[in-house]
Amino acid sequence: MALVWSALLAAPMGYRAAGHVAITAFIEGLPPKVLQLTGVIVNLLVGWICLMFLLESVDFVSRGSTIMSTGLGIPMSYVYVIVPIALSALLLVAMEATLRLARAWMTGQTEDVLVGVLPLMQKDGES
Repeated sequence: MALVWSALLAAPMGYRAAGHVAITAFIEGLPPKVLQLTGVIVNLLVGWICLMFLLESVDFVSRGSTIMSTGLGIPMSYVYVIVPIALSALLLVAMEATLRLARAWMTGQTEDVLVGVLPLMQKDGES
C-alpha cells in the first residue's frame, strides 16, 4: 500500500520536473514553434486523460468504502483516495505545462528549455 501511495504522490512531481522516460528522436528535428505546438497538444491530451480518470476515480473511491481491508481492518476507500488526489495534481501540472507552452508559442519565445514536449518548469537546485 505504501509503495502505491508513494508512487502516485511522486508522479506529479516527476511529470513537472520532466523526470519521465521520453522518446526524443522524432522531436529533436522539429523547429521550435512546431515543437511548442506539439507540446501544447500532448499536454492537453495528458490533461484530458487525467480528467477522465479523475471522474472515474471518484466512483472507485466510493465503492471502496463498502470493502474492508482484511489486513488493516480499514475501509479500502482510505487506500484508494490517493488516486483522485494524484490525478488532480497531474491535471494541474498538465494545465501548467500547456499554459506555459501556449504562452511561449503565442509570444514567439523559443529560448525555453524543453525536455521532450514539456517545458522545464524547475531548474536544477529549485524545488
